[in-house]
Formats: sequence, C-alpha cells, structure tokens
Amino acid sequence: MIDDVADIIHIDDDFKDNLIRCRITYDKHGIKVQYFDYIPKNIQSFKLIECNYIDYTYKYDDRNLLNDLLSQKGDCDEIIIIKNGLVTDCSIGNLLFLKDDIWYTPNTPLLKGVQRAYLLDVGKIHLTAIHKNDICQYKKVMMINALNAFDENRAVSIKCIF
Repeated sequence: MIDDVADIIHIDDDFKDNLIRCRITYDKHGIKVQYFDYIPKNIQSFKLIECNYIDYTYKYDDRNLLNDLLSQKGDCDEIIIIKNGLVTDCSIGNLLFLKDDIWYTPNTPLLKGVQRAYLLDVGKIHLTAIHKNDICQYKKVMMINALNAFDENRAVSIKCIF
C-alpha cells in the first residue's frame, strides 16, 4: 500500500524541462507509473456524438470506446458526448458552458473530474442539466481537466460546434 503517491513518482532527466503527464494505473497485482510529454490540444470546434451505452464512472485504462467515438469527429477538433439526450463530457475532459456570464457544467458527466470538483467547490461553476437541443442557448464552451484549468481564453464560441 502507498501512503503518498509522491513516493512512487520519479521524473527522469529526459523530461526535466518539459511539461509532462504522469499516468498511474493499478490493480490488485501492482502499480504502473508512466510519463509522457504533454502537448495541450488546441480545441476550436466540437462535434456532437451520441452514445447511450457509455459508462466511464471511473477513469479506466481502456479508452477504446472513447477513441472510437473520437474517430467520428470528422473535421472537428473534439467531440461532445451526448448520452440519453443530455450533454456529458468530451473525450479528454469535462465541459463548461457560458450563459449570461455564468459558467455551468452538465450534471450528467461521464467522469467527475478533479478540476470540475474544485471549480464547483469554490463556486466558480454551477451544475445544470444541458439537453443537446439546449446547447445553442449557451455562448461558449470550454474543456477542463487536471492539466487544463479554467481559462476563458480557451473557451470556444458555441457557433463553432455545429
């Protein structure tokens, strides 16, 4: 058992001056730590993709379904996953939507991410149900995750989605 995750993270000199992503996976047999160069995605457009059977309650190592959905994005940069008519997340993070100068996040996320939880805790964003037909009521959309904090400069105009 590990008391402090910092005890298992040892960054190699190859990553010394780079922005890196650390992936820790585990099961009953052990823990695996991997490091990757992190290159932020420049998301300027989204495509709506419907999938009513997706379940990503926990951050699984198996991303095959997410990758299959992402492969349907066409000329867009990223997808917005719709489940049972409601907005959930994109393939790499949670989503925020701007309406009347207030940021909202869907109350139907696939994964309750740490950045999303933090922003809810400090009152910067608010929960709401967002039906796919209501997306046009919002002005902007922004992807957030552990490596992409809230930054209005990354928000994309909703007109870019369709």
